[in-house]
Amino acid sequence: KALAQMIGTNTFGEGNTTSWYAGSLDFDSTYMFLLEVAERQRAKAFQSNTPVFMQFITEYKHSNGQKLLRVVTIEKPMVGYRKPIEILDYVDQLSIVTSIAKIAGLRSYKQDSKMVTRFVDKTLINIMKKFQINGSIPGPLNLLPQYFYYLRKSVFVLKYGTSLDEMAYFRLILLRENTSNIMVMIQPQILQYSLNEEEATAVLPDVSCVKKDVVLLADTYFNFVVWQGLTIKQWVDEGYHEKEEFANVRQLVEAPDADMEFIKEERFFLSKVIRCHFGSPQERFLKAKLNPEKASDEGLQMGVNEIEESGNFISDEASLSDFMAKLLKFISKKK
Repeated sequence: KALAQMIGTNTFGEGNTTSWYAGSLDFDSTYMFLLEVAERQRAKAFQSNTPVFMQFITEYKHSNGQKLLRVVTIEKPMVGYRKPIEILDYVDQLSIVTSIAKIAGLRSYKQDSKMVTRFVDKTLINIMKKFQINGSIPGPLNLLPQYFYYLRKSVFVLKYGTSLDEMAYFRLILLRENTSNIMVMIQPQILQYSLNEEEATAVLPDVSCVKKDVVLLADTYFNFVVWQGLTIKQWVDEGYHEKEEFANVRQLVEAPDADMEFIKEERFFLSKVIRCHFGSPQERFLKAKLNPEKASDEGLQMGVNEIEESGNFISDEASLSDFMAKLLKFISKKK
C-alpha cells in the first residue's frame, strides 16, 4: 500500500514501479523521470518557490569489483499558478520535444507510424491550446511547432525503410542520449560551404539550402551526409581540386571532413558517413530530412534549369508553413 501511494496514476514508459535496472551507466547516460504530485489537493495550496525535494538512490558495481551506493538529493522550487499561462516562463521547449520524442520512441515499438504521428500531433495541439494567446503561439514556445514538424519526419516516428535491428538501435540511443544530441536526431544540423564564404554557415534543413554551387554537411547524429551540388561535382570530376591553381576548390571539398572529425570526438556512438552529390541515389538521406517548402506546388512546373538549381526536389509532403497554418486553425478553433 505504501508503494502504491508513490506510483503515478498516469503511466509513461517503464512505469508502475519506483525502482529500475540499467545494464550500464556512463558520463553521457541520460534518463528521463516524469514525476507527478500525489496529493493534488495539497499541491494546489503550495506557494511559488516552495522547496520540493527529490531523492535518487543508485546502487552499482564499480570496475574494481566493489558495490557502491550513491544518494543524490535534488531541490527544486514549486511553481504555483492558477492559469497555465502563468508558468510559461518556466517552460523549456527543448525539454518538451525531447521528452515527447522518448515517449514516441517507446510507443513505436507497439504502434504503427500513423498512431505515433497522431500522438505527436495531438500532444502539440493540446500544448498550444493550453498556452495560446488570442489564437496565436506565445513567444516562449515559438520554436516548438518547428521541432515537432521534424520529429514527425524522424526515424522514431516513421518506420518505412528501417529494419527491425535499426529501429532497436535508434531507440536505444534515443533513450540514453542528452537533450543536445536528441535535438540533432530530430532536426538535422546542416553546415553550408561555399567559395563565397570563408567559413561554413549553419542553414535550416530546408529545400532552399540545396544549391548547385555549395557543399553541405548534414549531421543527423546517426549519419553524416556530405552532399556536393551539381557545379561542385562537375569540378571534382574534372579534377580541379587536385590542381595547385585551384587550392580553394580543394579546401572547399575537404572542409566537411575536418568538421566531421571535430564532432565525432564528443560522441560515443560512431556515425555513418554518406557521400553523395546532385542526382545520386544516396542523396535521399539528405532530402528525406528537408522541409519541402514550395517544392510540392512548384516542382512539377519547373523547367530543367530551375530543377537543377533547386536540387531536383519534388515532394508531396506537407511543408513547414502548411503545417503551421493547419496548427493555428486547430488552436484557434472554439470548442
